[in-house]
Amino acid sequence: MPPKTTFTKDDVLQAAFSLVEKKGLKQLTARNVAAKLGSSTAPVYSSYASIDLLEKEVVEKTIDLVLEYARRKYTNINFLNVGVGITTFATEHKMLYRSLFMEQNDYSQLLIDFDNELGKDLAKEPYLSELSDEECEGILTKMAIFIHGLGALICVDHLKHCNIDDIVKLIYDVGAAVIHDALHPDNCPTMTADGKGGYLFEFKN
Repeated sequence: MPPKTTFTKDDVLQAAFSLVEKKGLKQLTARNVAAKLGSSTAPVYSSYASIDLLEKEVVEKTIDLVLEYARRKYTNINFLNVGVGITTFATEHKMLYRSLFMEQNDYSQLLIDFDNELGKDLAKEPYLSELSDEECEGILTKMAIFIHGLGALICVDHLKHCNIDDIVKLIYDVGAAVIHDALHPDNCPTMTADGKGGYLFEFKN
């Protein structure tokens, strides 16, 4: 009789991660992980007391991978690297991106921590040194909304016509405008309610 196959905790985690990468977080069950391993559910439950604990580690592993993408040196501009990294991740790992950023889940604090990590990296940029913490946070919030919107469009294949150079230019153009407006608020257009349910914009020279 051949020796019984044993599975380590890391084997279980890798199988769960691979499953989520292909089918999404909603398909993460002990039975599906066991099928991925080619075993019963015993190794899953001997490694993790609950499927929730396994799911949390899969999410943490995914976030670490997104951070690794965001910290690569695609260009010599850090804010651009972050945007390109996240959108590249969305391109290469669509189901992971959807599970983490586009579907309801219980990991809001982990995602806040993720944003804070990237925020610390970007706050070191010399051109942001004259801005307050609140102003820097405003830049990061605007860019996060844009980048994740871009990532969502990539995930649903609405940007098939765009190549990587197009994506880089989009991120650069928006990022440069947001940073310029923060550094030169007196040159920004102002928006006021017109009293009729609409808004008026005033553009300064």
